[in-house]
Amino acid sequence: MEGRIARLESDVAHIRTDVADMKADIRDLRSKMDAGFSEERKRTDAAFAQVRSEIADVRDKMETGFADVRDKMETGFADVRDKMETGFADVRDKMETGFADVRNKMETGFTEGRQSIAQLSVALEKAIGGSRVSALETRVWGLVTIGGVLVIIARAFKWV
Repeated sequence: MEGRIARLESDVAHIRTDVADMKADIRDLRSKMDAGFSEERKRTDAAFAQVRSEIADVRDKMETGFADVRDKMETGFADVRDKMETGFADVRDKMETGFADVRNKMETGFTEGRQSIAQLSVALEKAIGGSRVSALETRVWGLVTIGGVLVIIARAFKWV
């Protein structure tokens, strides 16, 4: 039994050396991994920093570009608004001038029409007045003629 115990002690000694070797290997692996990971971490951090910087640059360029576009749109809309207001004012002025011209022409036409009607009225009154005078002349002539005939008849009958 002592042989077995000695063998077990020998096996345990080998296991201890194997475990000690494994611990040493693990420590080496850990230090190598730490060095490798720290190197990778540095490269990754540098890459992320570069990406962040590029994203910040893109953001700044986009903000600047959008601000430029916004300014150009506002300027363009203001120009269009001014041109439309000017155009509408021109159209309004032309319409007012045109309406004033039409109004003046209509008033002139109405005035001329009134004057023509007044002249026609005067001419009609003259014509009607002239025909009344003619009618009166005809009546006077008729009465004189009848009076002359009556005078002839009265002399013939020796009434006068």
